Amino acid sequence: MGMRGRHIVWGTVLAAGALIASVATAENSSVQVRYTSYGLPHIAAADYEGVGFGLGYSFAAHNLCLGVELALTLAGERSAAFGEDGVYVDPHLGTTPIRNLDSDFYAKFIYTDAVAASMEAQLSREGRSLITGYVRGFNWYLTETPGTRRPAACRNAKWVRPLTERDIHRRINNISVLQSTHVYLPAIAGAQPPGPAGERAMSARPREPRVSQEGAGSNMAAFGRRATSNGRGLSFANPHFPWHGPQRFYAAQLTVPGKYDVFGGMLYGTPFILLGFNRDVGWSITYSTNQRFSLQRLQLVPGSPTSYRVDGQTRQLEAVNLRVPARTAAGKMVIRSRTLYRSADGPVIDTDAFPWTTEHVHVLKDANRLQGRWPDQFLALGRSRTVHEFKAAAERHRGLMFSNLTAADRHGDVYYGNLSISINMPDADLERCLVENGEQLLRERLAVVLDGSRSDCGWRPDGDPIDPQILPLRRLPWTIRDDYVLNANDSHWLVNADPNSALEGFDRVVGMERAALGDRTRTGLRLVERRLAGTDGLPGNKITLQTLRQALYRADTVLGEAIRDDAVRDCRANPSVELAAGHSVDLSKACDALAMWDGTARISSKGATLAREYIQRLPREPRSSGFTLAAATWRVPFDPARPIATPAGLTPSDATRRALAEAIVTLDSAGLPWEGPLGQSQFLDLNGQRVPFAGFPFSFLRFAPALVPERSMTMPVYVYGDSYVHAVTFDAEGPVADVVMAYSQSTDPQSEHSWDQTLAYAHERWIRVPFVDRDIARDRGLRTIELDYKE
Repeated sequence: MGMRGRHIVWGTVLAAGALIASVATAENSSVQVRYTSYGLPHIAAADYEGVGFGLGYSFAAHNLCLGVELALTLAGERSAAFGEDGVYVDPHLGTTPIRNLDSDFYAKFIYTDAVAASMEAQLSREGRSLITGYVRGFNWYLTETPGTRRPAACRNAKWVRPLTERDIHRRINNISVLQSTHVYLPAIAGAQPPGPAGERAMSARPREPRVSQEGAGSNMAAFGRRATSNGRGLSFANPHFPWHGPQRFYAAQLTVPGKYDVFGGMLYGTPFILLGFNRDVGWSITYSTNQRFSLQRLQLVPGSPTSYRVDGQTRQLEAVNLRVPARTAAGKMVIRSRTLYRSADGPVIDTDAFPWTTEHVHVLKDANRLQGRWPDQFLALGRSRTVHEFKAAAERHRGLMFSNLTAADRHGDVYYGNLSISINMPDADLERCLVENGEQLLRERLAVVLDGSRSDCGWRPDGDPIDPQILPLRRLPWTIRDDYVLNANDSHWLVNADPNSALEGFDRVVGMERAALGDRTRTGLRLVERRLAGTDGLPGNKITLQTLRQALYRADTVLGEAIRDDAVRDCRANPSVELAAGHSVDLSKACDALAMWDGTARISSKGATLAREYIQRLPREPRSSGFTLAAATWRVPFDPARPIATPAGLTPSDATRRALAEAIVTLDSAGLPWEGPLGQSQFLDLNGQRVPFAGFPFSFLRFAPALVPERSMTMPVYVYGDSYVHAVTFDAEGPVADVVMAYSQSTDPQSEHSWDQTLAYAHERWIRVPFVDRDIARDRGLRTIELDYKE
């Protein structure tokens, strides 16, 4: 598809303002990309294709190399581009390197052309037009940027290629299964029948992946007219995503006059805003606790590891023969082959927890496997003018692949809903169909493991009209209020500290009820309650943009305050711990450091580095939705009537003492200072500056760095924490929004937009983002580009 490549750069406020009205007619072929401070694009065009074009162009300007690499990954082309023995890390899956060849076989198996076509078929005309424009815009930037001018990561690289619309359809499916099939990538790519001697060595199998929200997670809240100083709604968004790799947000404003006008964040590789705000509504997402998939345990036929029985009848696993072009270490191009297996329910997995033996094999049945409704789901949310319209849009599409929702509108109403995809398995069916240790597995949130040898133990087919195998709306929780709602990845049970607000009586596949909350939820609810009571030391007793930001950066943690004093007392009573034969660790300095610690994750907090490492080593609830210590660790048990105050205190044990000793050894071995302020050990080098960061992996202000001993410092090589952050309220003209992208807009280290917002985030500064034309035109950093996208 050809295009005229004209683009004009406007450098004055007058010229930018004069461009505003020019996109209003459908015949106009121009796209306006108005960059405001920090590289934030505000894109306007007469139709969705034009807006998509401007977005694709802008995204490529900031993230060209990673955009192409993501497309290669999902198309199964890494081995040809980077070599079959090369590896990469997807921080969403942890820090274990993934071999290119394994990744390619997985991609060819899961993201097939047929699946991509199914994603396309489910899109509205507007969704398809956005994708068409996005691909054309990305490719136009690629075409006009010679290889010598590209970022260092792909400068003159032969693997750089244009995007196709199929690449975006694959990415849509990848996002659909991001918290389900995708986390089993190594377990699917390496699943092979046991040999003649029986089982493979357990060490050859990948570990069971993390599918809880402890490693992922997010915070969000919506404040209503009874809680805010201006009587209007206020939306707070704080999703936690990796700082590296493709699972990052890109922020932009997309405007099709009279049809769509939204600022927000979209995951790399798609043009669909997942969270953000328009003139009347602001909203956010968090990972929900829903069970989006189940593992079906199949009983194998003796002597035939690819044959299984259902209701006594023998069936065969389908063998799928895959071929992947690959470049060897010597540079030769070859074709590699591998056979992977699936049943009608889904792919076979093979992990340490669920191995493929001569007796059993497990297949992954994913309710999101062919779910392509989510792009239009989020387009509809962005068009909402009230939380009531917002709720109706969420219910109409049923495309929430893994998310809770909160929303606030200019009228001061707030909404919480967990309408996320859940498998249609009522509690009675679970009790009847879980395998013999399935109850334990469900408690530990590993997975729902069902008896696949019985046809009556499949998902019930009487669910939602859109998809009968997912829970219907009537069995999913929601509420509309005028004070506040908050979620930090715990279940729907408690989204407000009001004891009468609990949402109860829902199926276990939606989430646990009357169970201990994670530390982020407890801290968040306490933060709000203290603010509204006027007991947090800040002016007044209402939520404003300023007081919300100030309260967040206090970096409080209920968990730290709850256990610190008991930990110090036990440390002084037992100042030496033997970790191994003849290896004793002196805890005396650690006792003093913990005693100095103020219980927060502020950069000035002394002893916080030790506290961080110590708490992370304490016994905890397995696979919990938030960071929750094991029940036996608490001195005061959880009381559902006091969900913020309990559990509390520490019951000392050999395990808690070893945790402190191991923390000391780890930090000393890495050469890390742990008695001084947190900022001495937790920092980044940004544009030549050493910049400290507040936050813990388990705190409401979340910063989860990786320890790099050879650097003798804690560096966030694989940070998983705050990402796109917004606080949005409304005045008579539209939204008043403070936004910051914790890792900035660009992945090109040479761009100032790879670090400028990160610096602002670290210094507790958020960006007042202009939304209406007048404010955009007044922005000090305004730079406007006009693109011509029609033939």
